[in-house]
Amino acid sequence: MVKKSYSRKTREFALAGQTGYTITVSGLPGNITPRLLPISREQKSQLLELRKDGNIGEITSIAGNLVFYDEHEAEVHYFASPVTLTYNFTASDETKRLKREAKLRKTGRLAELETVSLIPIFLYQYMPNKVELPEFEVWQPFQNFLFDEKSQTVTIKFRFWGDQPIGGGTQP
Repeated sequence: MVKKSYSRKTREFALAGQTGYTITVSGLPGNITPRLLPISREQKSQLLELRKDGNIGEITSIAGNLVFYDEHEAEVHYFASPVTLTYNFTASDETKRLKREAKLRKTGRLAELETVSLIPIFLYQYMPNKVELPEFEVWQPFQNFLFDEKSQTVTIKFRFWGDQPIGGGTQP
């Protein structure tokens, strides 16, 4: 795959994700545009049933399916400099986190002083041939992120992006 060079002028976009989620992308080159692809109820149900990385206990939400396009409508997956993505967790995420925590305490899998954390996740898809269905799909936690507990927002910096849904999960 050929990596393209893009304009150094950067922009910021605020996108309305799934109900209750705001997704902000900043540091994008001038000729790159982010878009959220629609997710039907059926697709959302299917996404929630996919495998999870061992660190993800429960998926609390899917915030959106974020894709980047250049001026020729080609998908963009590589960026010359880091792009920043920020999105929020909702009151519903917090309720699900607390329910997960209570359930794990009740079953003895979580000690009294331990807590369950909300973590940002993405769907990793291995697609050797873009025409076919993914050969392998698994929800994984982002490795490097900042979580602002007061505003319930997550900030992630990246230079590579696939066409994948993002959301929240619990750990454990």
